[in-house]
Amino acid sequence: IRSIPRCSSGCTTTGRRSADGDTGSAALTAARDLLADRGSSPRRRQNMLAFLAPDREAMEGLAQEARRFLAWKSVVRDREALNLDTHQRREAAEGEKASDGTVRLRLNEAWRWLLVPVQHVLPDGVGGLVWEAMPLAGGADALAVRAWERMRSSEHVIPEWSPVLLAMEMERWFWRGRLHVPVKQVWDAMCAYCYLPMWKDLDSGMHQAASFDGPSERFVFHPPAARRVG
Repeated sequence: IRSIPRCSSGCTTTGRRSADGDTGSAALTAARDLLADRGSSPRRRQNMLAFLAPDREAMEGLAQEARRFLAWKSVVRDREALNLDTHQRREAAEGEKASDGTVRLRLNEAWRWLLVPVQHVLPDGVGGLVWEAMPLAGGADALAVRAWERMRSSEHVIPEWSPVLLAMEMERWFWRGRLHVPVKQVWDAMCAYCYLPMWKDLDSGMHQAASFDGPSERFVFHPPAARRVG
């Protein structure tokens, strides 16, 4: 997983996160560790990550089909030593191909849980970090595409940020009596803190609002070289 200036997704490798709240699952344990640290250093861009996790029951079916595929593959590989006739060789090749397709299908179905770290803003402050688990819709699209669509539809990630909503967040967290705020400070905070909106990238959050010239004129963003919001 890379900490880069756009929304990313990571994949845990074991366990599951069920809809009834399996807070001790291996998937959540791995996700917590990956969110907290990037290698040997603390992770700074925590609000740029979401995680995909497999379902335990679906993984059992996947493992069974994977064993079947490996069995067919070994038969095809050892066809000479097994002295297979033409019919048996064709049957083994067809079995390997069919099982390979089933493995791919079940692999896509198994990784069905999207884990998103969030912090809710409460009347008396910011709440602790919690994990929201959302099932992915089925389909032939790649897992990353399905995860993106799920986060976009649930508004866990913001593809385009309106000037009015940006103004509200600026008023709540950044202005505080100041006339100017560096663009980098706003962007770094949005990337780091899970109680702030998760922007897809800098363009979706700031540059979409750069041309806003409505009543709240002070929320118009100056060019990045100016290093300020005015």
